Amino acid sequence: SGGSESDFGFKANGSDAITRDFIIRNLGSGLLAGIEIPTTLGSSFSVDPLSQVPPRLDPGEEFTVRVIYDLPEWVTGSSFSDGNLQIHSTDANTPLFHVDLSGTGGTAAQGAGRAFSDAGLSGADAAPDATPFNDGVENLLKYAFNMDLSGPDVSQLQPGGSSGLPSGGLVEEGGETVFRVEFIRRKHSGLSYIPRKSGTLEPGAVEPMAGAVTVEDIDGQWERVTVDEPCDAATEYRCFSVV
Repeated sequence: SGGSESDFGFKANGSDAITRDFIIRNLGSGLLAGIEIPTTLGSSFSVDPLSQVPPRLDPGEEFTVRVIYDLPEWVTGSSFSDGNLQIHSTDANTPLFHVDLSGTGGTAAQGAGRAFSDAGLSGADAAPDATPFNDGVENLLKYAFNMDLSGPDVSQLQPGGSSGLPSGGLVEEGGETVFRVEFIRRKHSGLSYIPRKSGTLEPGAVEPMAGAVTVEDIDGQWERVTVDEPCDAATEYRCFSVV
């Protein structure tokens, strides 16, 4: 067909730009020539200048265009953006293929509130610190760790998983014992995730973890973070963590 659409989702004001890759492929049996793609796609969308657009594609060939969604610095409140990715070519049936682009910006609180509303929560049940299903897990934690906002959820993140409350424990890594904390992080949300540790459960005794950090991409909205903190069992008898 001559068109499609792509929603870039929510981006908190001041967060990193959202990028999405589009693959243009010649599935036909003839030459596709005269390929042109405008670089400016709207006030908030643009083509990555590093994207290389070839003038022609033989059958079976393809190339990738990276589109960037970012908001002007003057945008501070909730906003909706739209744009249009236009692909011109000598395709006899579809000389102009277009992809309608959209995205929503706002504060971190507005992004969370939007997710609470989408999950069917309202009134006092939609507060960040509310536990509408009496499971002990606040809405904000479910939002931050990719958990179910529409029902009870007390799941804990499993190694290599993509949802659940943070997990922590001792593991052997490279011949040494480390205290490993693993958690899910929502991209472009405006939320701050700070893993901390302590040798006691006393309030105020926690300190930021300073170990090696590994970030694994899950998809366009989520990533998995692992922090490995060296732990000397001879001197550290207990270790607690919180994110």
